Amino acid sequence: MSEFRFRLPCADFSKATAEQDTEGRMFVTIRASDTLPDRSKGTDWMAERVTKNFIRKMQDQANGKMGKDILLNSVHGESIGFGKAVQSISSRDDELVVKFELDGEFPESKKLFKEVQDGQCRKQASIGGVTTRAYRQFDKDVGGIVKYLDDGLLDEITVCH
Repeated sequence: MSEFRFRLPCADFSKATAEQDTEGRMFVTIRASDTLPDRSKGTDWMAERVTKNFIRKMQDQANGKMGKDILLNSVHGESIGFGKAVQSISSRDDELVVKFELDGEFPESKKLFKEVQDGQCRKQASIGGVTTRAYRQFDKDVGGIVKYLDDGLLDEITVCH
């Protein structure tokens, strides 16, 4: 399969956490992706999953090992995010949990931080980027063909309303 852009919705922010350091910097930690089936549906829907291989690569990227920042955006495709990944928190290879430093100059940062801190955040995360390797395979849990995204580069994690 050739290179193509992807956008995959994921879990809600129900387990997100917020913290502020002594310098006043704001951080949120969110579960951004996992190896479970894509949760979106529609007339042209095809089940998609991210593989453990791609999760590990995204974890490395969030830890700064790939030389490319992961932005936290309010809309897919923005070139200036309101936060930047600073660390992959998860020790498991079947989920991507990322800690973001929020840019306090953006109103979105302050709003998201307060909602997460108060346990009132009803948003979802959606990952986006370019995949360079994918394959299709029958999945008995889904009852059909699933597209597995196996390698690529994550550009962003978008906060969806």
